Amino acid sequence: MKTVLFASFLVGLLLLAGCSKTLPDDIAYNANLGEEFRLKPGEIALIEPGGISVRFLNVTQDSRCPKDVQCIWAGQVSALVGVEENGASLGEFELTLGPGGGELAKRGFDGYSIRVLSVELPYDRTAGQKVDVTDYLGTFIASRG
Repeated sequence: MKTVLFASFLVGLLLLAGCSKTLPDDIAYNANLGEEFRLKPGEIALIEPGGISVRFLNVTQDSRCPKDVQCIWAGQVSALVGVEENGASLGEFELTLGPGGGELAKRGFDGYSIRVLSVELPYDRTAGQKVDVTDYLGTFIASRG
């Protein structure tokens, strides 16, 4: 009887181990489709349902006007994100915010889309000030279609 119980216990453990999902250690946020989430560069959000993960990779450009400069153009900011579905890469997408850049702020992939809503710094940048990419905070939303 003890052997049967032990064998059942082992089978149960093996089944549980096979069904468990391995998640990256650097998941910073869990969100639902249609829900905003905020990430710093390098962080990942896991989006459910669907098993989609979004990693904020980098800020590829930030030509927005510093606080101590008068600009004739407001500038723009671009965030690079990597998207995976159940561990398989769906690609990297550059999402851009700026004047007239509404279409550039959203990218579609595999029946879903990702949109950048904002890319912020915790301080007002001045002309010539060096910005560390880890200071940025991006707000995104993933949805169907």
